Amino acid sequence: MMKLFKKILMLAGPGILSALGFASCDIFGVEEYGSPTADFKVDITVQDTEGHGIKGIKVIPANDYGTQTLTTDDSGRAQGSFHGTIWVPANYKVYFEDPDGELNGGTFARDSAEIATSQTGKGDGHWYMGERTAKGTKVLRRE
Repeated sequence: MMKLFKKILMLAGPGILSALGFASCDIFGVEEYGSPTADFKVDITVQDTEGHGIKGIKVIPANDYGTQTLTTDDSGRAQGSFHGTIWVPANYKVYFEDPDGELNGGTFARDSAEIATSQTGKGDGHWYMGERTAKGTKVLRRE
């Protein structure tokens, strides 16, 4: 009898343990792999020292939180959004560059700034961390 029990256990044991192991996963929910994600919005206005918006200034992220480069419009505003695979920091560092020289109000010196971000949308409590927005104004000086 004992030999029969051992033989049944050796043959059926791995299957039973596997079934029990897979069944226990439902208690804790679905296993998730990957990185947290967030939606990120940028809304930055670039002005000269007189308070006028500067057209054509490149707004370049200093990190990998969405490597898109934005360009300011006629009013000096650069806007964009992206869905990132990592959480966005409390401050968003960007560089400002004037690629067109004397056009659009003169040649402006390259500069950088850390723009504070704020939570503007809620996450789901799991891997989606919500929406953060970097909004601010940067004053550039002429060279």
